[in-house]
Amino acid sequence: MAWPDWFCGTETVRFSARERRVYTSLLMRAGIGAVAVHSLGDGGLSVVMRRRDLRRLRLLAAERGLPIPCSDTVGGLPRLLSFFRRRPGIPIGAVLAFGIWFVSTLFVWRVDVVCLDNAQGTAVRDHLDVGAVQTELAAAGIAQGLFLPGMDTRHLENRFLIGREDISWIAINRYGTVLSVEVRPSHAADRSEEPKLAEGEDGYLVGTNLVADADGRILSFSVRGGQPVVMAEEFVLRGQLLASGVYTSETGDNVAGRAHGEFMAETVRILETHVPLTTHSVQTTGKSRTAYTLCLFGKPLFSVKLPLVSRGEIVTFLETFFKNGEKSGIDGESCGIIADETISDASEWSFYLPDGLPLPVSLRKVTETDVIGIPQTLTEQEALLRANAVLDAEEAALGAARILSREETFVQEDGALVVTRYIFCVDNIAVEQEFLIKAEP
Repeated sequence: MAWPDWFCGTETVRFSARERRVYTSLLMRAGIGAVAVHSLGDGGLSVVMRRRDLRRLRLLAAERGLPIPCSDTVGGLPRLLSFFRRRPGIPIGAVLAFGIWFVSTLFVWRVDVVCLDNAQGTAVRDHLDVGAVQTELAAAGIAQGLFLPGMDTRHLENRFLIGREDISWIAINRYGTVLSVEVRPSHAADRSEEPKLAEGEDGYLVGTNLVADADGRILSFSVRGGQPVVMAEEFVLRGQLLASGVYTSETGDNVAGRAHGEFMAETVRILETHVPLTTHSVQTTGKSRTAYTLCLFGKPLFSVKLPLVSRGEIVTFLETFFKNGEKSGIDGESCGIIADETISDASEWSFYLPDGLPLPVSLRKVTETDVIGIPQTLTEQEALLRANAVLDAEEAALGAARILSREETFVQEDGALVVTRYIFCVDNIAVEQEFLIKAEP
């Protein structure tokens, strides 16, 4: 069937074996064409005709006194229009769905904030709270529901950076109805390693000395911005001055600065941990509840909890009142006694269009499993193994240059095993200690 025939519409008529020869001759004499002709098993004929040609055939049949052929089926666009005329909800719903889809593409559905320094930075200062930035973006109007055709990204970026000291750079990129916001934090100049005095409060200048944080024998040292007051192979005590930020220069002038450096010494690091001999392990009771929540733009619409609350789990207000002193609560739908703690496992699924465009609709699943605490008594060997694991982690965090030897002692005190580890090592025992100098007027 050609496209013009489909738009104009076709009808199928059937002729019996007795009528076949008569109508075939009539069609040939009148020059009426057919779209398709099929022979039937009983000797009849099935003819697919255009609607205008069928009207002409009916007029000729009426003039000659022949039976008026009736159509069995109607094809093409008229049939489709007839179907929609009987079911008007389908085209109306399709138009509404297309309209909703088209209008929804004009607004922002999701805003993602990305900070590359969080993954690449190694210092604490390189970390930026993207959740707080997303909240501030929403306060500035860069959030779900932002009208995309009128959005000026450069204007939004400049307006957001005005008066901000924690963010140095921002870029807003659009991917369909999703905004990907890339930000970078700004860092103040770190002057902690400068030898000059830093400006403090109340007009004072801040300098630093180096003092020992442990007893030991000095092996080597390196000082910047100060003058050492101890020598190699000298024994020092904890809290003793190692390098002074106030000293007399070679020219005889009194100099104050910020002493930095390290003093490597043979020392003893003492680590201690307490391991309770009685612990509580968590075990599930086998009961769990699952809540399914349908969300639109991140806001919950309605929730369904499975399994449904049974009649035995529902308690009245008086029952709750009489059980005063027990752990009780209200879950928003019914009032019940909460006897044990629960572990929540949450997951969320988002919906996408066939081309990968995310929809603002998501399904959230939260599973709560009841758990109870079971007391467990540790033997001395088990407690010692746990203590050694903790001490090993603390020893690794020390970052000592070289470990010479170790000694351990343990004793039971107040239901706990106290383990003390003495680490003989070569380590930097110098720490900075600030001092204040009144600035000259």
